[in-house]
Amino acid sequence: MIRKADATDVTTYFQMRLLTGGDGTGLTITDFDLTYTRSGDDTSAKVDAVALAAADDPHTDNGMIEVDATSAQGLYRVDWPDAAFAAGVEEVVLTVKHADCFTESARVELVAYDPQDATSLGLSRIDAAISSRLATSGYTAPLSSAGTRAAVGLAAADLDGQLAAIAAFIDTEIAAIKTVTDLLPNGGALSDLATLEARLTAARAALLDNMDTAISTRATAVDMTTTLTDLTTLLARATETRLAELDEANIPTDVDALLARLTAAR
Repeated sequence: MIRKADATDVTTYFQMRLLTGGDGTGLTITDFDLTYTRSGDDTSAKVDAVALAAADDPHTDNGMIEVDATSAQGLYRVDWPDAAFAAGVEEVVLTVKHADCFTESARVELVAYDPQDATSLGLSRIDAAISSRLATSGYTAPLSSAGTRAAVGLAAADLDGQLAAIAAFIDTEIAAIKTVTDLLPNGGALSDLATLEARLTAARAALLDNMDTAISTRATAVDMTTTLTDLTTLLARATETRLAELDEANIPTDVDALLARLTAAR
């Protein structure tokens, strides 16, 4: 429970339960002891309860009555003295005791504001409607719908139409990107490229870099100028007539006959 410090005419309600079980209904009010203990105090203030005539009687310090012995058996109204809620402590514990009942207590937090004040909670600095303070607070009102569209670059109020235009533009761009990506190797080719890159170590790359030098060195050793001159001379001599003679000559047969004669002579 919360109450403003220095609150007056505080009334609470306690449900009393018999030690033997059941609700403590029909008990004699003057047999109750009322005690309040303020935080930090080394003693509790105890008084005897005073019977009220009716449940709706005006507040009476230490007054007590069972609210309704038929419909709310064991529920008692208790009126506390103002001294229990005086400022200066953070809380007060209210206790109701009866010899035939369990002791019941309630903790009340004492605060600097008034939780019962629906207008300003009893705070002195809230002396006007909050809305009246906006004009001098540097507060900037939210953008209107037109201002919001201008802030995000939307020229018209037709949001659906503009979103459709944006979607069409995105489709066009995606199609253009797809045209390019379709020319890329497939997943397997890309995997092969990744494998090739992994195998192309620094040492192998160095060998590739040296290929041009190695080939040019071999070309120098062959003396390409002389070779090309001999080929040119050969082509000049290989006329159609001479090539025909070579075709008609039975060179293998003549060679075989020559070898046979040399053997017979020996």
